[in-house]
Amino acid sequence: MPSISSHTSPLQQAEIDIQIEAPIANTKLTQTFVNQTGDIIEAVYNFPVPRQAVIMQVIVTINGEVFNGLIQPVAKAEESYEEGIEDGKRSVLVRDIGDGQHELRAGNLAPEDCLIINITIAQLMQAQPGGYRYFLPTVIAPKYGHTRDLKNISHKHSILASYPFSANLRVAGEVAVACLSHGLQKKDNIYRFSGALDQDIVLTVASNLDEPYVIQALHGDYPCGLIVLPPQASVKSEAIASIVLLIDCSGSMTGLSMQQTRAGLSALLTQIPENSEVSIMCFGSSVMHVTKKPLTINSKNRNVLLDYVSNINADMGGTEIWDALKAAQAQCKKHKKIPEIVLLTDGQVWENTDVFDAANLEQSEHSRINTIGIGSAVSENIVIQIAEATQGQWMLVHPNEPMDERICHFIAQVSAPRIDCLWEADNTQWNALPISASQVYGTTGFVVYSADAKTNEIVLNNEVLHETELTKELGIALQRLAGQQQVRSLDEADAVVLSLKLGLVNQHTSFVMVHEQSIENADGLPTLVIAPQMNLNDPSPHFALNRLDAHVCHSSKVEIFDSADDDKIEYLSIPSFLRKTTDESPTNHIEPTQNASNTGLFKRLFSRTSVEHALLIKVDRKLSRALSKPTIPTLEQLIKWGLDNDIAESIREYCIHHSIDDPAFFIAKFLLWLNGKQQELSAESEAILQMKIKQSTYEDFVLFSAFVDELDKLTTNSVRTG
Repeated sequence: MPSISSHTSPLQQAEIDIQIEAPIANTKLTQTFVNQTGDIIEAVYNFPVPRQAVIMQVIVTINGEVFNGLIQPVAKAEESYEEGIEDGKRSVLVRDIGDGQHELRAGNLAPEDCLIINITIAQLMQAQPGGYRYFLPTVIAPKYGHTRDLKNISHKHSILASYPFSANLRVAGEVAVACLSHGLQKKDNIYRFSGALDQDIVLTVASNLDEPYVIQALHGDYPCGLIVLPPQASVKSEAIASIVLLIDCSGSMTGLSMQQTRAGLSALLTQIPENSEVSIMCFGSSVMHVTKKPLTINSKNRNVLLDYVSNINADMGGTEIWDALKAAQAQCKKHKKIPEIVLLTDGQVWENTDVFDAANLEQSEHSRINTIGIGSAVSENIVIQIAEATQGQWMLVHPNEPMDERICHFIAQVSAPRIDCLWEADNTQWNALPISASQVYGTTGFVVYSADAKTNEIVLNNEVLHETELTKELGIALQRLAGQQQVRSLDEADAVVLSLKLGLVNQHTSFVMVHEQSIENADGLPTLVIAPQMNLNDPSPHFALNRLDAHVCHSSKVEIFDSADDDKIEYLSIPSFLRKTTDESPTNHIEPTQNASNTGLFKRLFSRTSVEHALLIKVDRKLSRALSKPTIPTLEQLIKWGLDNDIAESIREYCIHHSIDDPAFFIAKFLLWLNGKQQELSAESEAILQMKIKQSTYEDFVLFSAFVDELDKLTTNSVRTG
């Protein structure tokens, strides 16, 4: 098994540089890794990226030398990385692994190597009352359910992990800025703050604009624009609402998240207009209808609902969110007016598989689902995907934000009538403009101009919008965001082409860098070292009690014997002929087979004294570390890992003599036989070898069957002689 370090993590620190011209933000995340072990390692670290963001540049610095690397299609990038690892070269891979997460792999780092990864992230900020919200997740929070594949050990957390960061923030214009997650200091027009990667970074930037406008990026070969409808600072709505409140009361909501929920619901029910229809449902492991039928808001019903929400608790077990959403859709049919479903959750759900297609409602289920993500460890991906799948709206609320104001404004947004947006945009190749908007809700839309466009006027409802141009890094950020949005509308082949053109790291492409030179003593199997996640810095007392023992990253050490440690090996599990010295001959006689070349192979195989189990351990590491399709080791690799040259040559001759086109089949059979009773290979590695064998032809199987029979016969005779 790979080793997982919690106290000697290769990740040391981070630096964050943020540049904002709302609603565009450009973030440079610089992470420093140092190999503090005595081994050649492969460092692995997962980091989250906002869903409405895209990685647009990666720069690698190793021991002071800078490398730019390449953006390649996913399979090609992983192949290039694996080849670099096998050749003993320092290699780096950054890839999108889904669910808003990215994985950094840095292989063949020699002891004391210093690796600096600079990742540039373009982000479209979320509109909120009076401005915009910047969000940079730093925590892959320990989940109470099974949000992600638990076999992925790079999600492990450790109470010993400590990754400090320092950050600089530059904001265009004289606007109010607040940091909800960290203390903010301003000096010479630069805001500074610091902390650790145990709490997401949340900023708010005010907007002084109240009229629609266009931000353009015209330089380069991808001219584009962003249409912005600024959000209003406040709203007083008298519109009659029809809503189904679906409240997450699972265990992960315990503490501050539930306190926020109670405060927000109380404010909402206090301010919601008379005659509005309200249904309340709570869910955890099950779904509970607080009101079997919608209640019409009047003085009596308002007090009943206020009394109930003031006493709700996070005591309903796990988070079966999908059953709850189905029940909410059924409840909608009881409303006189088609209601808006408003889901309040931290998004920490039991399931996170391919359920979002199912979340797209059937024609008979037409209510939108609007989501409010609550807490300091919101699963942003869940919150946004549920809303987007149903054409709903979404909002994230940090513990330091005023929940009462945010939820009242949000309900007004989703309940207010939407106005049609009539756009005129000439000379465009592609656009993703909103067709309607709430009267109080800020919105954005992208447009990409034709390369030969001379004028790029955007008209909204017969009014030409004011235009400003972004240049340099922010202009590039806008182009990458527009490009990523367009990628989502393309088929696979075209999506890859555009991603490569713009240098995007997304679900279609990855970043890869391979050094030209191999490092000394590299065998293509660096020791895997996981940089564990920091535990969430959450003020919730429930979380503090549970995080210490449930999410500690445990290490597992594999003991590998060298030739000087032969006396430590348990010989009872090894066939006797493998325990002979180089000067000894087998005590039993091998009957010649009909094929002389087979006999020569057998004699050379068993003149081997002992095959160290370290060879099988390395084979196991090879099979377990492959990124895409696990490949069978080559003879050259096996020789590098300890296989005797004579045995390798015998296998090669055997394959040539019998015209075996795929040596990997023969090698897989040989490795399984060699594993024998030693059981050094994991079940996963054995399955990979067996799968390779199943892919062979019947003729291949027959050719090797005789060889296996002779091996079994020889082993039996050797045991009897001993």
